[in-house]
Amino acid sequence: MKFSAVTALLLPLSGVLASPVADSGPVGIGRDEHATETEPLSVDQSVADLGGRDLFARSTRKCKIVNVSNRAFCRSGPGTNYPIKYSVYKGQEYKFDCYKKGTCHEGNCTWDRLPHAEGYCYVSGAYTDSRCTKAALGKC
Repeated sequence: MKFSAVTALLLPLSGVLASPVADSGPVGIGRDEHATETEPLSVDQSVADLGGRDLFARSTRKCKIVNVSNRAFCRSGPGTNYPIKYSVYKGQEYKFDCYKKGTCHEGNCTWDRLPHAEGYCYVSGAYTDSRCTKAALGKC
């Protein structure tokens, strides 16, 4: 009987403790002046709901841009031979969802995929922090 009374008293608290905390969301992706194929993204477009794109949504990992003086390029594919689509900026966090192997850059051959409202672009793994490892992201 004591167990039932304690459970009845504590059960309403579990709903309060399980409430989600609001996420500040990802930082917007800056359009690069070197890219010419599409219009610049607004902040609203870069954090748009991406639901329905994949049958099973991938989990994302927030990673900071590092090892650059100001910005790194986000390219249309996993390599330096692909066109530049956007710029990502030093110290800012972005949500990456997986990696692909590509052109080795500064000793790193992985390219981390960044989803955005118009599809995907890739940033060299040399420019993402230690939270964007192969194990953490998984292969695309």
